[in-house]
Amino acid sequence: MNITNESIKRPVAITVLIFAAIVIGVFGFTQLPVNLLPDITYPLVK
Repeated sequence: MNITNESIKRPVAITVLIFAAIVIGVFGFTQLPVNLLPDITYPLVK
């Protein structure tokens, strides 16, 4: 049971898995909290 042979035998399953991974990745990327102008405190040398 080699992963390469199974991928060749079932191309539709592999396509669905790749599509699901892309959808999950896009959903995760859109849920990342990003501030346009974050609060930054610059270090001061005394």
